[in-house]
Amino acid sequence: MEVLARSVKAVILCAGKGTRMRPLTDDTPKPLLPVAGKPIVEHNIEVLRGLVDEIVIVSGYRREQFYARYGNDQDITIVEQREPKGTAHAALQAQDVVGDDLLILNGDDIYGEGLQTMLERGRGGAGLQSGEPDGIRCFPEGRRTGHRRGGETRRPPIRDG
Repeated sequence: MEVLARSVKAVILCAGKGTRMRPLTDDTPKPLLPVAGKPIVEHNIEVLRGLVDEIVIVSGYRREQFYARYGNDQDITIVEQREPKGTAHAALQAQDVVGDDLLILNGDDIYGEGLQTMLERGRGGAGLQSGEPDGIRCFPEGRRTGHRRGGETRRPPIRDG
């Protein structure tokens, strides 16, 4: 992968508790859960190396695990969200270490090689659409999270194909 001419930093938001993934996340932050033999966040870090100048991880829940894994990595800076106040607040925790050109990613998603294409397109708002991975069932669009009705959370049914 080629290094881009401009200075771009990637901010990976990894501060949430991942409560819907319990008991898997009782002891491990969701971005550090293994998928295909490595942590979820590692899939994105591997793609980002060489594409961005620096990777910033915003940690919160079980932050010591991020320091243990990435604390000595010269390409990665770890910042902390000390209180869980949402996604936008987590992104703001990186404001002192990033410039104008940045890419913000959720730490519990795997973006793949599409990150390179998105970064090559340059400035401006961008989104990345991914297809349904083979062998993994996804919720229909717009129904990825539960919704509340009468005080209880209901999950949409999983459809095959």
